[in-house]
Amino acid sequence: GMQPTYRGGRQRTQFYSNYTREQNSNGEQASVISSLLQMSPLLLLILMSVLNSIFTEDPAWSYHRNGNYKEERSTSWNSVRYYVKGDFTEKYTNQKILHLEYDIERDYKQDLQIKCKAVVSTQSTGNSVRVCFWVVEPLLYK
Repeated sequence: GMQPTYRGGRQRTQFYSNYTREQNSNGEQASVISSLLQMSPLLLLILMSVLNSIFTEDPAWSYHRNGNYKEERSTSWNSVRYYVKGDFTEKYTNQKILHLEYDIERDYKQDLQIKCKAVVSTQSTGNSVRVCFWVVEPLLYK
């Protein structure tokens, strides 16, 4: 009568040790998963910056002739000079070019206003504008 109880007890301990082993391996998997989840914002940030650097294009234009920006153009309204790459007219429609030229003029005027205040802050308003365009315009192309 003692043998069957002994076997039963043995089976129970074997079952128990198998059960605890499974629990431990599940616990390890859970900790790996939670570690990955904790790192996911960082991994996502790294992935986004890599993708951004791959897909970021150079600006469409530049105020200065340099590198790839060799073709000189000027805006339709105030003839502000700017430089583009050789494939500019292939890449951009006339409407898109007009939008770009609007941005170019807006940036140009803002730049002038900032430099204007820096160069001639003591002049009267009438003089300041005249002097400003006289003094500052060449600065933009250096």
